[in-house]
Amino acid sequence: MRITLPSGTPAELALPPEDRPASLGLALCPDIMGLRPLFDELCAQLASEHGWAVCAIEPFAGREQLVLEERLGSRLREGLLEDLVAAAAATGCASTAVLASAWAGWSPSRRQASGPSGGPSRSTG
Repeated sequence: MRITLPSGTPAELALPPEDRPASLGLALCPDIMGLRPLFDELCAQLASEHGWAVCAIEPFAGREQLVLEERLGSRLREGLLEDLVAAAAATGCASTAVLASAWAGWSPSRRQASGPSGGPSRSTG
């Protein structure tokens, strides 16, 4: 079901069927093409098959009209991480995971974490 996060960002929330309690919450940041039926279906499938509560956000909220080439050259929007936290909360689960596409780390505006040279910092864990 489509929901709106407190920031105004659209998101897709899928819950396990038959009012089963979710075994895990998952906040999902789609790929560079954004929230679309593919991710609506993925959320529903993960909820149905695994019993997870899944919430996928629109990573380009307010800029959904951008074509691929414009998205490739654009910065990550302000509030993206906050939206993922809100998506995790929307699942209603005490235990949640966050999954983001590789483009989020590749984006020209890697402001969140950088290594000594200003490049991305990598964690393997």
